Amino acid sequence: MSTRFTIRHTFEIDLEGYWRDIFFDKEFNRRMYTEALGFRYELAEMNTAPDGTITRTARLDPPFDIPGPARVLFPQGLGYTETGRFDPAQKRWTYRMTPKVLAEKLATGGVFWVEPRGSGRVERICEVDIAVKVFGVGGFIEAFIEKLTRESYDKASLFTRDYLSAKKSA
Repeated sequence: MSTRFTIRHTFEIDLEGYWRDIFFDKEFNRRMYTEALGFRYELAEMNTAPDGTITRTARLDPPFDIPGPARVLFPQGLGYTETGRFDPAQKRWTYRMTPKVLAEKLATGGVFWVEPRGSGRVERICEVDIAVKVFGVGGFIEAFIEKLTRESYDKASLFTRDYLSAKKSA
């Protein structure tokens, strides 16, 4: 099975500012994951190449309560490592998430980009792909991960808006 969906949020910031002050800002990310989402978060690595390509690896442990059938498969929770690459020419972030368990049976990843939406506003667009190859419960797990992903992105967008508003007021 596999699931693909798109998540969109609009923010009061310009294109360059979004990448510089939000997406790749270490302190913003630490606060968003720990304060807004309640994750355990560790930035393992972030590098910028001379051509502007940025790679980042982070280890995350979300606090999600796993429902019955999936709990047996994820005894240590839904922790994962996210690795990604920013293409400076296309201004796109491509990522994949590797879970701590069942890495060979669960694939999650996608692409992010932002588009201008008027003066000083952007829309962040995220295309997410989830594929679970576990007989009998694959569709259930995909639906569960999609639900959690949508909820997390919504919470993160609220945090981002509040953060930007506070930064403007300062």
